[in-house]
Amino acid sequence: MKRLVWILVFLLALGPLAKAERCGLWVVRDALADKGQIDRAIGLAQDLGIDFLLLQVNGRGEAYYQSRLFPRAELAEDFDPLAYAIEQSRRAGLKVHAWVNVLTMGSFVYRPQDPRHVLNQHPEWFMVDAEGENLLAYERGNSYLPAPMLEPALPEVQTFLRAMVRELVEDYDVEGIHLDYIRYPTRNFGFSSQNRSAFAKGWGVDPLDLVGRPDYWTSRLGPEDCQRLLDDWDQFRRDKVTDLVRQIRAEMKELNPDLKLSAAVYGDVKDSREERLQDWSKWLAEGLLDFAVPMLYSTSTLMVDSQIQQILKTTEGTLYIGLGAYALVDEPQILVEQIQKVRARGASGVVLFSFNAIVDHPRLLMLLQQALG
Repeated sequence: MKRLVWILVFLLALGPLAKAERCGLWVVRDALADKGQIDRAIGLAQDLGIDFLLLQVNGRGEAYYQSRLFPRAELAEDFDPLAYAIEQSRRAGLKVHAWVNVLTMGSFVYRPQDPRHVLNQHPEWFMVDAEGENLLAYERGNSYLPAPMLEPALPEVQTFLRAMVRELVEDYDVEGIHLDYIRYPTRNFGFSSQNRSAFAKGWGVDPLDLVGRPDYWTSRLGPEDCQRLLDDWDQFRRDKVTDLVRQIRAEMKELNPDLKLSAAVYGDVKDSREERLQDWSKWLAEGLLDFAVPMLYSTSTLMVDSQIQQILKTTEGTLYIGLGAYALVDEPQILVEQIQKVRARGASGVVLFSFNAIVDHPRLLMLLQQALG
């Protein structure tokens, strides 16, 4: 009873909020395994006043749709989750974007058994670190590296990923494609033999040697020239990621100019560009993305507000702020405060991560319904 009274008092104090221009909801692939869960996600989205769903139809190189490129996820044989979700969402007035993890494939924990999986077919396509080691030799990942990742600079990888986008766009009536994990985990990756050879041809230095023997190269070239080469090496890889986005954009526009291309990106613009080699502010400025979703997953409203202001100050284009609802299921009033900050600062809307995390938390859903409705 005390909890109910507290909620009612909070709602009255909150008052009606101006509705954001748009509001989206990420739906992780686990919730696409059966019709019941998909129906539940759509129903919850309607209750909350959500405008569009980002459905994770390819997370680790397994498809939650009919694919000629990827092995099928563990699903009932006659069930096509994406087709069903699109049909039901249209009836509910919701738009669907196909969310794909672009570079993460497979797992460090278990090796996919299907021989068609890209990890089994093309181990040479995966990233190499600054020690010259392929990621498939790793026994575990970390927060920056949740799974083995493809090398985005390889032409074969680019062709493969364009084909992934093409079959989704040709076979399904989606509103757009939503890119995730389209970056390097850190600057310590991207040292494939092809990348090294291409850089050495243009700059005269093997980047693996440059990074591995900094004292030698500093003494030989001087600190300024050595740093300039390191910066050029970063830019070389940064440009490769941007070029992949550009290729995907061109592929989509050729097939359907009305489709939207978006990406989930690191919320710290400087860190994203310098450490992840993900220059998403450039992608927006050049019109390669229709909108970006910076992931601001802090439980601190002060930090989220500061990040929003910094992003809006330093970028141009449409921005939907990604909020970490998963971390605030026990403190939903903080999530509401963060939504209010997004609106107060003038961003185009919010995207909540994720349906899977919030669906079984009625108190949070009650407050969200008031905030978003």
